[in-house]
Amino acid sequence: MHTDHLVSAPLFNRPVILCLSLLLYGMAVYNSKSAAAIRPSSGFMPEICHNGLDDDLDGLTDVFDEDCTCQDSIPPNLVPNGDFSQTTGCCANLQISNCLENWVMTGPSPDYVSDNCPNTDLRPDVRFLTNQFNTAFNDGYIFGIVGSANKRINTESVGVCLVEPLRPGRSYALTFDIANLRNDVPDAIFTIIGINRCEDLTNYSTISGNNFCDLGLPYHQLAAVNANTFNDGWNQLEFTLNPDEDIEAIFYASDCDHTTQNENFFMILDNISIREILEVPDKPEIEVTGLDCSVPLILSVTGQPGYRYQWYKDSVEIAGATNSLLLAHEITGPIDGIYHVLITNDDGNCRLSDALRVERPAKMTLIDQYICNGERFAFGDQLLEESGIYYDTLISATGCDSVLQLYLNVVPLPVDELAISICEGQTYSFGGQLLTQSGIYHDTLINPEECIEIIQLQLSVQPSSTAHQTISICTGDAYIFGGQPLTQAGNYLDTLISSSGCDSIISLSLEVTPLLMGDTINVSRPAGTSFLFHEVRYTESGLYEARLSAANGCDSIAFLSIIFYELQLYIPNAFSPNGDGVNDVFRPEGSMEALEQLVEMRIFNRWGDLLFQKEMSSGESPSWNGIHRGQAVADGVYIYYFLWKDPEGHFEKLTGEVTLIR
Repeated sequence: MHTDHLVSAPLFNRPVILCLSLLLYGMAVYNSKSAAAIRPSSGFMPEICHNGLDDDLDGLTDVFDEDCTCQDSIPPNLVPNGDFSQTTGCCANLQISNCLENWVMTGPSPDYVSDNCPNTDLRPDVRFLTNQFNTAFNDGYIFGIVGSANKRINTESVGVCLVEPLRPGRSYALTFDIANLRNDVPDAIFTIIGINRCEDLTNYSTISGNNFCDLGLPYHQLAAVNANTFNDGWNQLEFTLNPDEDIEAIFYASDCDHTTQNENFFMILDNISIREILEVPDKPEIEVTGLDCSVPLILSVTGQPGYRYQWYKDSVEIAGATNSLLLAHEITGPIDGIYHVLITNDDGNCRLSDALRVERPAKMTLIDQYICNGERFAFGDQLLEESGIYYDTLISATGCDSVLQLYLNVVPLPVDELAISICEGQTYSFGGQLLTQSGIYHDTLINPEECIEIIQLQLSVQPSSTAHQTISICTGDAYIFGGQPLTQAGNYLDTLISSSGCDSIISLSLEVTPLLMGDTINVSRPAGTSFLFHEVRYTESGLYEARLSAANGCDSIAFLSIIFYELQLYIPNAFSPNGDGVNDVFRPEGSMEALEQLVEMRIFNRWGDLLFQKEMSSGESPSWNGIHRGQAVADGVYIYYFLWKDPEGHFEKLTGEVTLIR
């Protein structure tokens, strides 16, 4: 029996221990030494791993089913219940660990500690120390004393039968987590012992005071480590095992050869694991040539002596494809798809490659084909007689697809309808005839697709037409007729082409309406006012004319004679109502005749509020003293408004600004 001590490193929480254990074996694989290195499940409908069928109806076939995948994950632990988490209930009392599944006591009073079974009678110092090792939920571990007394082994220990024996010629990794709880004894040897027969495990018990070392019972020391080499906290230890004979059970104890004095250390133990170390093939990497269809497709992986190969396309095994090269002629059906290769070494261990998607460019050939109604066209293995788009795929010498795309047009027996108009006296050539009469005619032709085509002609003969117009224009206007501007009254003729393309004779009677002259309107207005005459406002004296539209649509002229006379009226632009007798009121000044024509006076502030209003009787001179509602208004600018009636009885508005300064 050979052992190698590989690692002794402190770890301070159990989740980290588990992660390191997974990392350590992540590249190893487990196999049952079967030829296929694949382990199907034993369910009601197990997946058969080499028949190309989804036997267990989970949507996955063969090695792509999780029941058949290469076991390139962590090999199974051969130590049952190695993490001490499975129990048949809580132990009878603290110093008995016989409630653990699979494990038996092989030494006096080992303690089982778990949050599932709180041990209220655990010594306070022990409970305190053990709790320091639990950063999360404690699913169970063993606490005990390992050492010797009076040169005899005195270990509180447990043992277990393995899931399957350790076999000669194979290598195994033994790992466990251990801590020196109190670190108060520097020199004690902890060992893990292996024995050949599971049924002999209880013979190695030291509960009755017997010492298997003294009894000469056969054993194999699988691992040994001195407690004074432990770091604080959890230590994960690993050993490589190369058994010379079958090992069926293990237990732990103090070293038989290290009993020269009384030595003890308080130990806690967890996560015992024995896993086979396997030689796993490297994951194959598929190389590909011929993707561009320039040469036949070849998929390949690096060949190794003693390795077996199996190629898969779209998760289905390719029959006979068992070499490191996969050639195009070995592939049934279309080349495009997803490829894998499974390699297996002499030990039966296998690895599946990553998926490789093959998509080769297909050559597209377009075909336009016409056939006559009632004919059929052979395309691939079909006889086509309906219009549509059809495809056929051929395989070239390089294994690439050549796609034929057919646009098939079935030319129906057409009846083309023509509608033709001619003028009276003209002829139309159709089917070798010169037609002059309206009617429906037929002819048969061979079209460019060499199919029969029926032409139906509907011929219309349009007679010549005449029309008469009477147009009236105003003097000075012109009327365009026959491309000429006409200004004189009279009768005219022109020949036009009608909408049917035939001659149409038009006769015109042209009338010219003379210009009407209107009366003159005489108006007088005071200077500074205005007068609106036919939408134009005049402010200066003079004679004006306005062109008006009469009821017949022609112009008439009206005249305006207007005189603007000076108004003998003065309106000041400022006054000072301060009571000094000078310019104390605002009033207009002027001739008696002008003042007598004033009708009304109003004063507004800048916001449009009315402050003063006065309607005058004949001869009255209006004025404002700057008072509003009994209060003097503030200095500022105000707006005046006078309504004035001219001698002709027309009302005029006189407005402006006046400044009040006190």
